[in-house]
Amino acid sequence: AQTVTLQAGARLALLSRQLDAQGFGLRNLPDIDTQSFAGAIATGTHGTGKALPALHADVLALRLMTPKGEVLECSEQRNPELLAAARVSLGSLGVITQATVRVVPAFNLHRRVFLRPLQAMLDEAPALAQKHRNFEFYYLPHTGYAAGIVNDLYAGSDTMQAPPPDEDM
Repeated sequence: AQTVTLQAGARLALLSRQLDAQGFGLRNLPDIDTQSFAGAIATGTHGTGKALPALHADVLALRLMTPKGEVLECSEQRNPELLAAARVSLGSLGVITQATVRVVPAFNLHRRVFLRPLQAMLDEAPALAQKHRNFEFYYLPHTGYAAGIVNDLYAGSDTMQAPPPDEDM
């Protein structure tokens, strides 16, 4: 069914490694992977990518402990309104203790980091977001430059050997 049920306190870094060992992965991840899965979805944490949803979009079910100590099961079939609200609730509905999440077959990404003058990056941003699986950039204050990051699927099996750089990004 390409789903996994996990303890909500699992850290994204460890979860990613465990899924990869089984041939699976999460569809989209944030840059920072030290937070717990529940904390990441509760705060609307997301990665980048025009066609990729935020992390909480792949939550199919969860177990929620309310402030009164009730344990509620939430899914599309059971408490669907609560599931929708609890996915990004900032903890206001209680503590998420378990989640069932959609996973995808494991994949590799090729990451490229580059500098551009800020205005050039702003001008190129729409095309870069369209062309690459993931695109983001950061303004580097007082420099006039921005650092761009693109990630694209990489079919090779050697994760240490990336394809040649794409000079025109």
